[in-house]
Amino acid sequence: MSRQDRWFFALSHDLNCCIACATVLEDMDDAQELVFEGREDWQALRDPSTNSATVRADEVEGAYFPQQPTLWTCFYRAILDIDRANSNCPIVSGITQDYFTGSLLPTSVPRDPNVARIGTACGSRKHYAKYLPAQIIKPDPNRPRYRQLLRNITGEKPKLWYNKEQYYEDYDDPFNTGSGLFDTRSANRDGDDNEQKDRNGSPSDSAVSKVPLEVAIMTIDGIYNDKNYNRDGVEATRSLLRAFDWRLPDAYWQNRRKRDLIYEFEDLMNPASTGADDTTIDWQLLCLGSEELLLDYDWYDKSGLKARGRTLQHLRGIKGVFLDMLEQQRQNRERPQEDGMKDN
Repeated sequence: MSRQDRWFFALSHDLNCCIACATVLEDMDDAQELVFEGREDWQALRDPSTNSATVRADEVEGAYFPQQPTLWTCFYRAILDIDRANSNCPIVSGITQDYFTGSLLPTSVPRDPNVARIGTACGSRKHYAKYLPAQIIKPDPNRPRYRQLLRNITGEKPKLWYNKEQYYEDYDDPFNTGSGLFDTRSANRDGDDNEQKDRNGSPSDSAVSKVPLEVAIMTIDGIYNDKNYNRDGVEATRSLLRAFDWRLPDAYWQNRRKRDLIYEFEDLMNPASTGADDTTIDWQLLCLGSEELLLDYDWYDKSGLKARGRTLQHLRGIKGVFLDMLEQQRQNRERPQEDGMKDN
């Protein structure tokens, strides 16, 4: 199924979708809690009265959720057709996580494109606009009732495939997403040349450098998850990141590191315990550098990490046996009580 066919299918069946790539936007019941669990800094901004938080849009666009990688599908922007004194052009909204309420009830979205709302988008009309989903290929009954028209735009992210046929098509061509057209950050700054630069300091014009974040992560993971991943794979990863000018979030590299073997990384992730400043750490450099060392088997043997890994493996085995013994003892204590209750 081509993208055009998917787009027509989604719109003709009244599915909320992205107008650029026909992504069907799906609600996750626990999405809001998962987002807050993954970001303690957003949790600190959470308003108890509304159970929501307002953050910067670029933080959401660059966020990575290791516990639920597809969590980005809950966020979207809208194109709002709002009458303004100085311009008749539609405006791009901020990012919202608000659930769609159908074609009869309006939904809210931040007016400021630099703002993102975690949770329900509620607030004054000065900062939030109400809209109804627009009918694009059918007569629009909402046009006379509301001037604001919704055009869903998934942000700088890949797409949530709603069936296997569409999944395999996009998997074979992961760069064919189309969402790179809606890079509102550079648009709001009149094409700021500082967004994308190569190693020589010149702007990157490659379309591949502007692919959605999760597409870049999926590509890098494809190298990392290869069963024959070795030092050549590390160098290939570096070359790919350098050539396409990709910069993955620190959370990705922190989640990928060998946390069980090199537990000293935990001190770097918790700078309060060491007095260090975590903003000075290049996690990409640290993660790939440590992988390169670990894949040098001669160095790995002589460094002592092999002995450490063997010791930790034995300790985990002992811990597992101990926990099994505790569980068995607990069951033995509960069994007489259950038998006594049956006798009564």
